[in-house]
Amino acid sequence: GDILLAFLIGSMARIEFVMPAILLGMLLAALGGLFLIAIGKRTRYDYIPYGAYLCLGAIIVLLLPS
Repeated sequence: GDILLAFLIGSMARIEFVMPAILLGMLLAALGGLFLIAIGKRTRYDYIPYGAYLCLGAIIVLLLPS
C-alpha cells in the first residue's frame, strides 16, 4: 500500500517534488513514531501507520512556495 501511495504522489506531483515529499514523510514518520514511543502510547514492536506521514509530507512539500 505504501509503495502505491508513493507512486500516486509521484504521478500527481512534479518530478522534482517526489523525493523531498517522500523524504519528509519518512522524517515525519520517524519523529512521530519516536514521540508515540516516548509518551508510552506505542512500543517498539507496535504497528505505526506510514501512509499518513507520507501524505503529510507530500502536502507540506506541495504547499511550500517553490
